[in-house]
Amino acid sequence: MGYLISNPEFCQSTSHTGIEYDWLRYRALIVARDFLESGDISNAEKYLKKAYTYEKLSDLSFDAASDVFLANLEVAEIIAQSIKDGCHTAVTFGL
Repeated sequence: MGYLISNPEFCQSTSHTGIEYDWLRYRALIVARDFLESGDISNAEKYLKKAYTYEKLSDLSFDAASDVFLANLEVAEIIAQSIKDGCHTAVTFGL
């Protein structure tokens, strides 16, 4: 079950996109399903929360990309900082 990327080095990279966060969400949902099928409700809930976090990070990433495309760099910078903060929070608190 340890094939999900959940370490600080992942968060420090600047190359992640909304698509990559969508992939991580998909993987977290697969792991949650596997835990649920084996009767491990606690871990299933943990991975559902991770999937939710990845979904929000994906949304923020796509929003930032849109703002960059529209040349609204100030807003994109704020959103990028939110993504970084959210990722660090997820790693720190195990979300």
